[in-house]
Order: sequence, then C-alpha cells, then structure tokens
Amino acid sequence: DATKIIEFLSLQNFDKARQIYIQKHGQYIFNWSLYEQHRTNFLIKILQKYSTNFYTEIIKNCEKYGVDHKTEFNATPLMLAIKAGNIKLIKDLLKYGADTEITDIFGMNAWQLALQRTIQDKKYAENVFSEIHKILSPSGISLKVDEKLIKIDSKLGEFLIFHILYVLIPRRFNESQEAAITAVELSKLIENLPETVVPEYRKKRQYISSLLSKNEVQSTNPYTRKIFKRIQKGKYVLNPEIQIKIKDIWIEIYKSAGIELLSHIVYGDDALYKDFLNKLK
Repeated sequence: DATKIIEFLSLQNFDKARQIYIQKHGQYIFNWSLYEQHRTNFLIKILQKYSTNFYTEIIKNCEKYGVDHKTEFNATPLMLAIKAGNIKLIKDLLKYGADTEITDIFGMNAWQLALQRTIQDKKYAENVFSEIHKILSPSGISLKVDEKLIKIDSKLGEFLIFHILYVLIPRRFNESQEAAITAVELSKLIENLPETVVPEYRKKRQYISSLLSKNEVQSTNPYTRKIFKRIQKGKYVLNPEIQIKIKDIWIEIYKSAGIELLSHIVYGDDALYKDFLNKLK
C-alpha cells in the first residue's frame, strides 16, 4: 500500500517521504500520525471537486473521454465519487453508464471501495454508506476453491466478512501489521455499519467467530466453503488458494488485490509478495 511507496521514496531521499519514514538512533521509524495527517489532507484536496454538487467539469470530461476514463489519480470518476461519498454525483455517473465492476490496482470495485472507506471512517459509515450500499451492493460473489465454484449470496454473513478481509489486504500487507485478523477485530470494524446493511446480531464476536470456524480450510462442517484459513488460534486470513473472477478472468485472491504488483513496483521483484504468502501458510 502507500506506506511501502513512502518507505521506498524516503530511501530515495524525497524530502516529504523522509519526514514520515525517518531514521532515528540507527533505526527506521514510520511516523503514523504524520502519515495519517498527510493522507487526510491529500484526500481532501483530490476529492474536493468530487464532493460538491457543482460538478459540471466532471460530467464534461466524461462526455469527452468516456464515463469510465481514468483520471490523473488513476481512478475512474465513479471511484472518486465513491471515495468522496457524493451520492448525487454517483447516481448521475450511473445514469451515464458508469461501470461498477471496474477495479483499481488493488482489485477493488466501486462497492468494495465504499466498504473500505466505511470501515476506516465512522462519519462515512453513518452518513453515506447505507445509500451507496443500496445502489451498488452486488447480489453475491462467485469464488473458486479447490477448483470448485463457490457462490456466496450477499444476504449471508460470510459475504460481508469475506469482503472486509479482502479490502483490508493492501493495508495488512504492510510489514508493521499482522496479516491475520481475529473475530474481536472484525467485530470492531463492523460495529459502525448501519443496521440496514448488517443486523445487530451479526456484529457480535460470537457470530463472527462461528462463521470463521465453520468456513475455515480445515473445517469438518459439511457446508464449509473453505474461504478462511486459521494460521494461529483465533486468527484468520483469506484462504490463499481462493480464486476470484475479475472481468471474466479467474485470478488468485492475493494477486487480484495487487500485492504482487506492489512488490514489483517498490522492490523490483516479487520476493516480498512471496514472503507475505509464506506467512499465511
């Protein structure tokens, strides 16, 4: 994710990056508070014109370059409208035929980007996600596990847990964070979601824990989907053997999340990506 790029830029002596990834007493330290401050300010700046109801220029660019054109931020107008939480603009872009299934470099489509923002931003969760979910939520997802097709309806609890783990992949890839996640952590991430999206009982640790256990790779439950892998007691990741379908192509779940690409961009090879996968075994 961006932290890897900042680390790389700091080692290449870019001043702003060096303010965040700093050397102190012979050791490198990542200044998370400064990173979050710069990240917030940057998001506000790039999303400013996508946050108002005066977006004539955005629509004109869609008419000129196509509604799904990539902007200077390597994202479609719909993706940026999603990040900004501008419901009116989202609806107008959909009227123009915006493709909701186009993914960013981390394999996330429009609804997944909204979910990612939701679990990171309480205000976004409270104010806009319910409406975005109503407009964009898919009916389900199809996965391949052990060469078997697995379909998960959006009404099932597994659907939301799968997607939360999926949108967290780029952030968990960061070396300073553990890849695995617990039911307690998931419960805290879900608690701010509106009840129109997820009923209160599905936010409970016990419910989440039961779904993780039922659907883990080693489960003996006859209805297991094998979508989660327990790598330590109570700690889970998405099963690395899962394949996800993106634009009619089946691709390994962690490749679809852009981790291999990021490893190549920052380090010039996929060694870090392989190391990340090894930690999930």
